Amino acid sequence: MAGEGGTKDGVAFGHGVQEPWSAAPALALAATYLLSWTQTRLLKGKLAISEPKSLRYRLPHSAARLNHGARRMHLRIAATWPWRHDLAAAFTRLRSLPRPAT
Repeated sequence: MAGEGGTKDGVAFGHGVQEPWSAAPALALAATYLLSWTQTRLLKGKLAISEPKSLRYRLPHSAARLNHGARRMHLRIAATWPWRHDLAAAFTRLRSLPRPAT
């Protein structure tokens, strides 16, 4: 039974259920570019020359939280995490970059 607006069971006619997944390769490519940019612009030392696989393991799986309060951002990194100084330095470098013109 067709519903209002040309839909049948919540799916618009002419559009497949799999279409949202067509954006997945573009998102994966954007994530790769972002990680590469981070590595070349913000990281120093071993993380700057590490392989992409090890970098993907170390940065997105960090033991840290980014808190907002009193109009400031605070990066809370676990003291036992081995790359805590590198990540804190990367955030410092990120904040020192000039803001793009709007």
